[in-house]
Amino acid sequence: MREIKGYVCIASAPLRENRRFEYLYGRNSLAGGRSYGSFLDGGLLTFGSCNEAEKAARDIVLMVPEFNRAQAAHLQMKIADTEEEAERLFKKSRNLAVMVVMDHSHKLYGENIGGNLMTTFSGAYDLSLNGFRPFTSYGRAVDVARDARRQSECPAYVVSLQMRRV
Repeated sequence: MREIKGYVCIASAPLRENRRFEYLYGRNSLAGGRSYGSFLDGGLLTFGSCNEAEKAARDIVLMVPEFNRAQAAHLQMKIADTEEEAERLFKKSRNLAVMVVMDHSHKLYGENIGGNLMTTFSGAYDLSLNGFRPFTSYGRAVDVARDARRQSECPAYVVSLQMRRV
């Protein structure tokens, strides 16, 4: 089981139907340039401190016009490599998501919240579109992970996801 802990920045943009698109930023994996980069596309790298994440949040709102707000959050993610590990995760946390890895890019999926947003594997929603609502059912998370592996032919993992905005 792998674990990722640290701070991220959640940048938010308005969508239709009183919903928001929320994007996760972490530490930039490239040398030089800005201090932040895509958390899911940049190797799942977190900031080392809350101050770094807060500075990135301020910079993102200034530099990316689509995002009208951003804030730091403490993230703790455990990635289950097997279904047995996923079951152990569920005994400790009811906040499960599915992480699909495609060409070094990661996508997180959670609960279907209804409405007109596009669903994916077994009706799951991209967490950036559902307000970061995870699955609360172990069986549902495992079914979505299996379906994602079958449909995408890519690795898919059950993860526990704890995010606390600061």
